[in-house]
Amino acid sequence: MNQLIQFYGSDVFYTVMSFEQFLQQVILIPDLISNRHFQSQYLFLTSRGNVIADEVYNFNQLSSHFIPRLKELGLDISSFKNVNKGQRKGSVQLREELENKARIRFQKDYLLLEKL
Repeated sequence: MNQLIQFYGSDVFYTVMSFEQFLQQVILIPDLISNRHFQSQYLFLTSRGNVIADEVYNFNQLSSHFIPRLKELGLDISSFKNVNKGQRKGSVQLREELENKARIRFQKDYLLLEKL
């Protein structure tokens, strides 16, 4: 968080903020000037409208798509460890208004995921 504060200033991001407050700020920053961690993912996954990655997985579907793929490749998934696991349990339920704003801001990402 300190790097974000240095980059954007303490009036945009501050040390103690909720996920909703954080998302509200990220939504306001266009890709052109956004920190690469918050840019639309399609920028990294496509070139001239074509997916350039061999495989792309939706985080919400890892267990149903990625794990079987690892098994197909003959990888032993039992050795994978969950590193940097947060303390929070469950998912964050966003207000509908904020979720809609996020969907508009990251619209091209959502369209890309629908194609997968």
